[in-house]
Amino acid sequence: MSYNSHKNIFAFLIFAAFLLRSISADCNPFAQPFYVHVIDNINSKDPLLLHCASGDDELGNHTLYNNGVFNFKFCETFFHRTLFFCRFRWTWKSIAVDVYKSKSRFDCSSFHCFWSARTDGIYFSGLNPPKNWTKRYSW
Repeated sequence: MSYNSHKNIFAFLIFAAFLLRSISADCNPFAQPFYVHVIDNINSKDPLLLHCASGDDELGNHTLYNNGVFNFKFCETFFHRTLFFCRFRWTWKSIAVDVYKSKSRFDCSSFHCFWSARTDGIYFSGLNPPKNWTKRYSW
């Protein structure tokens, strides 16, 4: 085999390793991270209980009190198939919400997705700082 053939094979292996890393890793050098923020705007003595996860990442259970915030950051998968959900529990009320879906990624125009739990439901804003909240779900 010639020197150029070895050089081409080596370049291909480097490219393949980089591609595999970008598919499986949280972030690659060319990806813009997304941020999800969940805010307890219920203003109650009862806490908001939150459990968030994706198919690959278990983010655990979190307890939020008045105006408490849970944040997490991630990078989109190579094939744009990322999905994160959170289960919101407050008193006897409970709802599961997809807090990030690849097909809706443009809703988070600033790469920040904001979710606000309130007494009447769950609200969304894709602006940073958040404004123009829209009610997406009722309890």
